[in-house]
Amino acid sequence: MPIVGFNFTKINVERGDITKGDVKVSNNIQLKDVKEIKLKVASEKQKTVQMDFEYTAKYEPKLGEIVLEGHVILIEEAKKAKEIEKTWKKSKKIPEDIIQPVMNSILNRCTIEAIILSREVNLPNPVPLPKIQARKKAEDYVG
Repeated sequence: MPIVGFNFTKINVERGDITKGDVKVSNNIQLKDVKEIKLKVASEKQKTVQMDFEYTAKYEPKLGEIVLEGHVILIEEAKKAKEIEKTWKKSKKIPEDIIQPVMNSILNRCTIEAIILSREVNLPNPVPLPKIQARKKAEDYVG
């Protein structure tokens, strides 16, 4: 199941008024649609599947919001592609072996983009970044 395409189709960033107190950021990824598409990169025994998504980072209390929409395109065996599309139409679910790498790819790309966009409008990072902490000296441990 190689992912052969990833595109953003909508990027929206809004910053509200600066507030005092704690800011809570909630991130969400949602699949909006799954459909077979025609691309010439697939062989006769393969099909291409497009999965439309929406990533949202909401800053509370009403500090801002980042919304990214787009799609991931993957190549699957024809039988598996039909199964994916049929399951989606029936229950809005994707098989576990497919959804995990797709959602991880979406999460990685969207998180990086959201960090860049948050900087541009002076919002806090949507995810905590690693921090370096000072080490204690060896003599601090001697009792």
